[in-house]
Amino acid sequence: MVVVPETWLGGYLLKLTDPSGSVFEVKDTSLTCRSGFSIPALYILIQRSTFHSSSIVQTVKYILLPALGQTDLPFFVIFFTSCPWDTGRKRRLTTPVWLVFWRAIMRLETIVVGPFEVNCYLYWHEASKDAVVLDPGGNEQLIFEAIDRLAITLRAILLTHGHGDHIAAVGVVKDKYQIPLYVGKDDQALLANPSDIVSEFYGHPVQSPPADFFVSDEQLLTFGSITLRVLSTPGHTPGGVCYLDEREGILFCGDTLFYGSIGRTDLLGASYEQLIDSIQTKILTLPDEIVCFPGHGPKTTVGAERNNNPFLKGGYAV
Repeated sequence: MVVVPETWLGGYLLKLTDPSGSVFEVKDTSLTCRSGFSIPALYILIQRSTFHSSSIVQTVKYILLPALGQTDLPFFVIFFTSCPWDTGRKRRLTTPVWLVFWRAIMRLETIVVGPFEVNCYLYWHEASKDAVVLDPGGNEQLIFEAIDRLAITLRAILLTHGHGDHIAAVGVVKDKYQIPLYVGKDDQALLANPSDIVSEFYGHPVQSPPADFFVSDEQLLTFGSITLRVLSTPGHTPGGVCYLDEREGILFCGDTLFYGSIGRTDLLGASYEQLIDSIQTKILTLPDEIVCFPGHGPKTTVGAERNNNPFLKGGYAV
């Protein structure tokens, strides 16, 4: 058991002098915060008096991190290195140094909802259970059951845009969990006035309560242990946005971009030119490895769409 300050959690490189440790061992354990909650973790203790700092960096980068990337556990790495301390003729002292690498574990579950088969996403931090729900477009009981099964705590509702098929369950989810609603400002009008055609498919008028917060381009949103960056991507709707988790390499792109296609632009307020510009300047400028989770259909990657999407081939390269 290792006890650390809760402020250490979150992807930082930390150093702490401490005399305890062993020569070499790999153990399953738990990382316990001073606030009380425990996190399953894997820790590695390495003691080598001949390690230089450059050797440590190379070991972490090319050996440990790729290997640990195959496990589902968070991890931190503890090195014990010699620190020469010359004070005249006094003997050298060896001081252990902890280099702590923390990898946050994020989880995602897709729930396909409504007659338009919208991808509603639950996204949460494995340790803290902080969670957000994106585009709850119907079938609220399925969403409630998943939240209970996963034992997560919803912090917010995030909308990629305001079309009726993406907002049908917003009201009931918001009422049940008493959480704020976020949407792009220019989609505000869509929440209260979705298409009558969409409502016909649901058998009742589809509308959403007003948003609590309007998001803007490049805004950082933090919900407990979750941090997402807003990318403004109008075109499918005037206020369409994507949500990017830069640390995890995940993009929630709504109806802006699909596997092999792009969002519709034959709807009221849509613009083909604006949508293509949004994709080129906001999505294709991201690394190829970013995984894109769209509003409908299977996931994809930025690289796959850059190279194969017939609407985007020849787009910007990173």
